[in-house]
Amino acid sequence: MEFNINKYLEKFRGLQSSDDFLIQDVITAVKKETGVLLEKKNIRISNTTAYITTSPALKNIIFIKKEALVNIFNKKRSKLNDIR
Repeated sequence: MEFNINKYLEKFRGLQSSDDFLIQDVITAVKKETGVLLEKKNIRISNTTAYITTSPALKNIIFIKKEALVNIFNKKRSKLNDIR
């Protein structure tokens, strides 16, 4: 019986990390609360904080709603506690 490593590893190529799920949660919550559509490349997760890199104008819109966004994360029992 021959073992083909490529077939075995193919199962794992489509799996996402937990940070990918958290980034998607941030994108969804920000869109819902502010109407701003962020891209994955503009969000970085470190520990329990989401760091957003975008224009200062968009950051201001997001930070005005920061408390509502954090409440959304708490309701979902997400590990995110802050947005910067």
